[in-house]
Amino acid sequence: MAEQSSPPEKSAISPGNEAETTGRIGVEVAFALPTRQLIVALEVDDGCTVYEAAERSGIADQFRGELQLDEMPMGIFSEQVSDPKTRLIRAGERVEIYRPLVADPKEQRLKRVEEAKARKLREQAASATDDASAEH
Repeated sequence: MAEQSSPPEKSAISPGNEAETTGRIGVEVAFALPTRQLIVALEVDDGCTVYEAAERSGIADQFRGELQLDEMPMGIFSEQVSDPKTRLIRAGERVEIYRPLVADPKEQRLKRVEEAKARKLREQAASATDDASAEH
């Protein structure tokens, strides 16, 4: 279950509700580790970038040593943002901070295919040896 947090200096405006009179918008910032996740709801100035929203959320302070915003890819609702420092965030959007992949999925699949081929060749060789032994 995700922790919900709103730092004290942030507004309690819920994502998607625009504070039209103040030029502020409600957004969320999310980060997760295998054992812990946090979603921070906050209000930012209209015209704020994805990166600025992540900074202002204070989420990096909650994951000291595990989250360096400058090094982490970010996205909006599962769509990676190519440049979080220039992409403007809109009301109701959720910034997601992604952890680096431990292993490239393509490389892992190729490795499994190669291991399966090698296993099949070993099994065929063992079967041929067993057949040859049975004939003698």
